[in-house]
Amino acid sequence: MQRSRGGARGYDAGKKIVGRKRHSLTDTDGRLLAVQVHGCDVQDRDGAKPLLRASRRLWAFVETVFADGGYAGKLIAWATEKTHLTLSIVKRPIVKRPRGLSRFEPLPRRRVIERTSAG
Repeated sequence: MQRSRGGARGYDAGKKIVGRKRHSLTDTDGRLLAVQVHGCDVQDRDGAKPLLRASRRLWAFVETVFADGGYAGKLIAWATEKTHLTLSIVKRPIVKRPRGLSRFEPLPRRRVIERTSAG
């Protein structure tokens, strides 16, 4: 991990990029509640832990967190045990399409965070 003017930067070997990752927590209307920024070399599941811990101090009434598939795995059990949050993974629907035909389809809960990032 290297330091730069904007903070920590890292290399994500999967996406082959250098930079930062941002983990955001919003309410159901897309209003920003908390953000954590770290280098790309930190896995999503590991980068989410500080955000979930911090959210408990500020937003104790939050019970369920919706997340995409990058946060699946052991983080679900960790969130329940350490932060008493229910981590619900938004799964991509299985859709049969003719070969070569693709179009953007927003996932039901994921569109909330996408709307926050776009604005």
